[in-house]
Amino acid sequence: MKQVFPIVLLAAACSGDPRPPVRLRATVIRPVTDTTRDTVRFETGAVAHHCEGGSGMLLEGSRGGNGFLVWLRPGDSALAGTYTPLPRADTTGRRGALAAVRFMANDVAQGTTIDSGSVIVAESGDRVEVTAGGSGLVVPGAMRVAVTAVFARVPAPVDSVPCVVQP
Repeated sequence: MKQVFPIVLLAAACSGDPRPPVRLRATVIRPVTDTTRDTVRFETGAVAHHCEGGSGMLLEGSRGGNGFLVWLRPGDSALAGTYTPLPRADTTGRRGALAAVRFMANDVAQGTTIDSGSVIVAESGDRVEVTAGGSGLVVPGAMRVAVTAVFARVPAPVDSVPCVVQP
């Protein structure tokens, strides 16, 4: 019996999955060109943070060279609802969301800020759900891509981070 107990403990310790739960699923679709149509999909864990000074909430998830970030700026309204994508340098107090994706395509890092579409936010108990969909102009390359991202069952934030627009 003494030998069985340590084996059971070892089996229990090894049965846990060390990867974070999938909370972000994103898809980037690059347009058809002369040679290819690229679709980049990635899944990863995600976290949410309150913005210091009450300027909204930040959700982020990344893995390898791929990542997605959403800065929700509810203004004077409740967090849940539909947001219009804002340009990166928008510093007005209106309700909106800044959503950006970074992805690897053919071993080249590319990225865009979503400038069309919508960001929909729902709250359920201590969880946040965010669905972002739209398009943006990719840098480098100057082509438009379609982007969808779903942050599912992300725990409500417990910490704060500075959320400021950098010139």
